[in-house]
Amino acid sequence: INGNVEVMKCLITNGFIPSYSPADPTSEEYRPCPLYIAADLGNQEIVDILTDLPQCPPICKGEAYLLRSIHYDQIENELLQKALTIIESSPIKPVYPPPVAEYGYRKEISSVAEFINSNPFNRLDILHQSLLIRERCLGQLHLRFIALLPLYGLTLW
Repeated sequence: INGNVEVMKCLITNGFIPSYSPADPTSEEYRPCPLYIAADLGNQEIVDILTDLPQCPPICKGEAYLLRSIHYDQIENELLQKALTIIESSPIKPVYPPPVAEYGYRKEISSVAEFINSNPFNRLDILHQSLLIRERCLGQLHLRFIALLPLYGLTLW
């Protein structure tokens, strides 16, 4: 589909139902669903189409908004709060990996209260949150994200 909105609309109109799979960083076989890839690539129209479908679980909608809310060294506070609110109210809860040294033993923000209490973030905090979210939601695809950091003048440390 390569982000083509018209192709996506045509597929859905003709009965295509995309797969939705909540992020599972503990599974070796995990692959991100099309919704997460569209969210990571910034294709808001595709994200809107896929999240509006009745088959889209709340956890997937929340995680897609989470991917859209924080990029590199930028954060969209309202979208991040919306994402966390959806995730908190979802009957399915995210699986968070344990903190690791590479990210300074930081953990991914998991609630609106935690976000409010930790805001404002500095540039490095935003970068680490972005990486934590992408690693959990995109699996191995997040390595593409890490490879782009130097283009933005960013490093992990």
